Amino acid sequence: MPNVHDTGLVIVRLVTRFHEKYLCRARARASAHMEILSAPHAKIPGITTQGNLEVRRVMEGILPLVKGELQGRNDTRRQIFVRKPHSTWDNFFSGCRIMNWLGTNGFSATTTCRHGRLPSSIPGQYLHKESTAPGDKAARFGRFNNPITIVKKFLVPPAPVLQEEEEGEPILPAAPITFTRVHVSFQSTSSCNISTVSALNANSVFVVKKERGRGEQKRRWGIEMNQARQLYLATYGRIDTIDAQIRKCRMYYRSWKYWHAARLHGHALGVVMAYDMYLECTREKKALESFGIDPKEDLLKILPFHEFRDRLSTQGIQYSPIYCKYPGDSQMRVNTKKRKSANGTVRKRGRPRKGEGPVHAVTPEDVKKAKTNKMKSRLCGDLTKITYHLLKKEHHHKEHVCKFCGDPCYTRCTICPKKPFLHNFPAKGQCKGRSCFMDYHNDMCFGLAKDDCHMVGVRPSDWSAPTASDRKKNGKQIQEIAEETETEAEE
Repeated sequence: MPNVHDTGLVIVRLVTRFHEKYLCRARARASAHMEILSAPHAKIPGITTQGNLEVRRVMEGILPLVKGELQGRNDTRRQIFVRKPHSTWDNFFSGCRIMNWLGTNGFSATTTCRHGRLPSSIPGQYLHKESTAPGDKAARFGRFNNPITIVKKFLVPPAPVLQEEEEGEPILPAAPITFTRVHVSFQSTSSCNISTVSALNANSVFVVKKERGRGEQKRRWGIEMNQARQLYLATYGRIDTIDAQIRKCRMYYRSWKYWHAARLHGHALGVVMAYDMYLECTREKKALESFGIDPKEDLLKILPFHEFRDRLSTQGIQYSPIYCKYPGDSQMRVNTKKRKSANGTVRKRGRPRKGEGPVHAVTPEDVKKAKTNKMKSRLCGDLTKITYHLLKKEHHHKEHVCKFCGDPCYTRCTICPKKPFLHNFPAKGQCKGRSCFMDYHNDMCFGLAKDDCHMVGVRPSDWSAPTASDRKKNGKQIQEIAEETETEAEE
């Protein structure tokens, strides 16, 4: 499965460039911390903790990616979220101010709340906040008590809207913003507090079955659980899984430059995400078919993480931007420093102005001149798809029936459904020179093949090879159907 394996290198390169572009080049999160501490203009009034500021910056960066939200003039990113996403954070990022800001802006979130940032309006005697002493045996017993659930609903009035005098029509006021904050406090192995905003509909204690081991050594037990804890573990647990896989990457070297650790963390995260996308491609039927793999017939070996990492490392070492296989390679220094004879482009000193660059494109006159004779013209339409099918054909030594003419043949198309056998201009034999492969993929011959008898209501024994007039008549009918389909799609 070489095509699926090759995708890992693309993902790692894109994640690396994302870190360089959006996380202050190579210093990643460390440079963001330095900017927060050293730039007074970057601080936000009312938010004094570093974790809250990072949450707000991250969510403000996600907001333009939600469909229907405003984007900057130079922001060309695609809006990928149908609605504002839910996020889960650790207790370092907790706080009432950031939770209120998330709710006011339409986001939902779940965080573990540290003891120093519990809701100040609630007396401490009603919350679990005492630490468990080391070795306390009481922490190992299940209590199965209902958690303390505190609910508060917020109603934020909309911002005032100034009426424009030119239109003269009254502007309807925006609807008020409503959100609900739920704080859950319970005693697990230690005191635990979870804060949510627009994330919980109910909360109660229940029992979850846990299993470990296999065979005779398999053991089962029940643990206490509630909806808030289950939501947090189901979402933030993915971070623990990613951290475990990042540790398996074993990307490390000793350096005095502290930002190298953050950069290596970004590289390892790219490898982990590449492996996750690789697994997704191997499980999706359409993804396998796009890579030319039949899930029913082809045996697919899924690489474990360590083997995937080693193969990805080998590809990264062997690859060079000189090959220009990925976006951005042509702008690398190894390509831009080439001579004119090597890269075929003329480079001037300095940056060219907008619209002054060389235009490498044919003119409408050139296309009309090449299309003067329909049958003898060099241009025969878009042949990209048929080229892909030709590259994926296979030759078999065993005799099979051609799906177009019904005679014996040995060539097989591995892209089409059912992988039909078709004549591809054989050099000898009674079927010498037959173009069944091209006719089978030709739109104008759809319905003329022997395999298409069930579509037109003809018995296979009564089928005969189509003549030139049959092809012309069938082509007109197919063209009319295509035009009707395009008209319906436009309407």
